[in-house]
Amino acid sequence: MYIIGNKIIELNEINSTNDFASSLLSKDKQPEGTIVLAKYQTNGKGQGNNTWYSSKNKNLLLSIILFPEFLNASKQFYLSEISTLAILKTIKEYLNLNCKIKWPNDIYFKNMKIGGVLIRNSLKGHIIKNSVIGIGLNVNQMKFPKQLSNASSLALILEKKTDKNELFYNLLQNLDDYYIKLKNGDFDNIKQKFVTSLLGYDTILKFQANDGHIFYAKILTVKETGELVLDINGDIKTFSHGEIKFIST
Repeated sequence: MYIIGNKIIELNEINSTNDFASSLLSKDKQPEGTIVLAKYQTNGKGQGNNTWYSSKNKNLLLSIILFPEFLNASKQFYLSEISTLAILKTIKEYLNLNCKIKWPNDIYFKNMKIGGVLIRNSLKGHIIKNSVIGIGLNVNQMKFPKQLSNASSLALILEKKTDKNELFYNLLQNLDDYYIKLKNGDFDNIKQKFVTSLLGYDTILKFQANDGHIFYAKILTVKETGELVLDINGDIKTFSHGEIKFIST
């Protein structure tokens, strides 16, 4: 029996699937694996203060409610890892496209962003009380605002529309498979798969620090807590999200 997708709440329009899922949790306990699926978001969220733009009824916009109390709070980044890996696997299996993860949680095809993951964790001491995993995947959208110069969709890449519902149910199966692996403690394999799936892994990459300094480095790994470990000319340094910006390969 599947954990993820055992209950699906479908909405025509909502401000944010993550906000809606969080409000459900504040009222009463939902079944683990509950999905909030929307055709349109009026206030979709990205990382930080970014907005997630999506045309009506064109893309996958969903949030998943989980209770990963088995996972120590120090390991919460594994939730991001399994979510992005499930998206990559779904796109590969269903559409035969090799996509990559731009650290920490964006989905890219070559230099084009097609999706992302945004997670809210509620902690109780060292335990993750509940998680809301938000996923946005550009499926059949054909036009994007000019300011989103590197945004794309599966339809634009493949030059044909994709069955959004079929893609959705394939994604749920892969999310469920990865969540079971996480529950079973398969941390090493998940980590290895995530690191080797990173955009630009094992190549020299161009980064920019917050102070504007440009430097070149190679990705070595990602720590359990989500920090990126880089080799900068033999000097090993660790960076949190927001401290550096990936520029190009």
